[in-house]
Amino acid sequence: MIVVEWFGCRLVAGDNAREHWGSRVARARKQRAAAKLWVANAFAGSGPPRPPYRVTIIRCGWRHLDDDNLAGSAKHIRDGVADALGVNDGDKRKVRWFYGDEIRKRYGVRIEIEGG
Repeated sequence: MIVVEWFGCRLVAGDNAREHWGSRVARARKQRAAAKLWVANAFAGSGPPRPPYRVTIIRCGWRHLDDDNLAGSAKHIRDGVADALGVNDGDKRKVRWFYGDEIRKRYGVRIEIEGG
């Protein structure tokens, strides 16, 4: 299993966020690119394992989010992980997505990837 963590990344519940659309787009691009880079670097020496993948995205923050906001907050991370693995994030034969959250004093995200 590969585990990637980044603290300082705040996963925001998109439907509840009160922000300018330009800020939302910039955050989405940054999170997607960073997730792709983290995962690609984690597999730098050996390459990713073979599918199917089991990917768990864990949001760290001051409070818990409900299930629908939790999945929505991780959307851009999910897209970046799928880019790095070279899979379509909707292909359930190749990748299964799971979400969780932890109470921490710092915002962040942890990605756990298990391969075939």
